[in-house]
Amino acid sequence: VETSANTTSKAITSKPVTNVPLDFNTVYKSGQSVMKLEDFCDAFPHHFCFNRDLVLEHVGTYIKKAYPWIKGGETRLVDVLDLIHPEIPLTYDSIRAFRNSLFVFQMKESAEQTAGTTVTGSGTASASMSVMLKGSMVYVHDNNYVVFVCSLNVTTVRDLLDRNLFISDMQRHDSTRDLIMLNQSRMSQVELK
Repeated sequence: VETSANTTSKAITSKPVTNVPLDFNTVYKSGQSVMKLEDFCDAFPHHFCFNRDLVLEHVGTYIKKAYPWIKGGETRLVDVLDLIHPEIPLTYDSIRAFRNSLFVFQMKESAEQTAGTTVTGSGTASASMSVMLKGSMVYVHDNNYVVFVCSLNVTTVRDLLDRNLFISDMQRHDSTRDLIMLNQSRMSQVELK
């Protein structure tokens, strides 16, 4: 790189990759994404996709198990979630105004969780706390739809147990899994000392 004094200085640069062909046919076929909706729902089991009227279009597999009564195009977002943060009205316009914020929602009790109990995997009933979800809003399809891509808002094994959750309920790519295991390891080390 030459400077104004006609001296040469060294700069860190990267070489452009020219020998890798971009084959858009592997990404898109006739304008449609190759990824199937059920694969997306499996990859993001806690996501919510809703339209401008806050009507759910589809949800992740974990959400569908927790709320089997959800119907795409009929169920409203407010029937399933309570907005905790940011403290704004739950409307499309306010969500859009805060699109760069971290959103935290609390899942409402499903039919299986009435009276403060939920059915565990072993078939026994136990008291559990509300599940909290944190994530961001992604606008798709010319901003006509919003996808709330989120993960469980837990940091310790105790948080998981209190909410009747398991590590396997979290996405495999979610770093929260590692955070929980690290916290558990540190707590175990402190107890040993």
